[in-house]
Amino acid sequence: MEVVRRAQSELLTTVALIGLALVIGIAMISLVGSTVSSYREQALLINTLNSEISNTFVNLITYDDAGGRLWLLLKRLDGSRTDFFIAIAADTQYLQCSSVQYFNPAADTNGIMCDEGGDCPSAQQFRLGDPKGIYVPYGGGITTLVDFIRARDYGIPTASYVPICTVRNVCNLAPTPGLCTNNTIFRVSLPIGVKTVRVFIFTLFSNNLYLVNVYEVRTS
Repeated sequence: MEVVRRAQSELLTTVALIGLALVIGIAMISLVGSTVSSYREQALLINTLNSEISNTFVNLITYDDAGGRLWLLLKRLDGSRTDFFIAIAADTQYLQCSSVQYFNPAADTNGIMCDEGGDCPSAQQFRLGDPKGIYVPYGGGITTLVDFIRARDYGIPTASYVPICTVRNVCNLAPTPGLCTNNTIFRVSLPIGVKTVRVFIFTLFSNNLYLVNVYEVRTS
């Protein structure tokens, strides 16, 4: 099994370059003018993207080959309790949010994860996103998810709408005081024969979705 993180580092590099352009006064309208309107809003967008890319962590726990389930964890390194917006691509198709379940420790009564009716609810669909209206910091500017998928050669049909799923932050399910230090655990039920799974993580800014992380697992 192989895990690929190249896309995340490229997103972070792009945000750093855009931020540098903002600092030295290069015209930002050509980079982000289609999504934000003012210099102050542009600066806030860059700060938001930089924070989300740096502080949103996803990692593989295990792959259950027999059950066709991928187990992963999400964590906000800054201690934020914000919920997670994700989409899952299995090879060349997006999965529905019903394929994603997250662990709710507050509903667990026996210490065994996801063996009871309510301790692993399905993720809810936040939005069925048009990939032309989802944005990505990539290639020195802000592009659309359509162009990003083409550039990365993911093979996902660019006309496919994207089910954006909400995975609840575990600290909102079992509230604890102070910063959130717990891991949010979720699993993905995969179709038979899937070889590559991509977890897309988004943030919301001015009601627009921006891609901030791509986590890729090759199951074979």
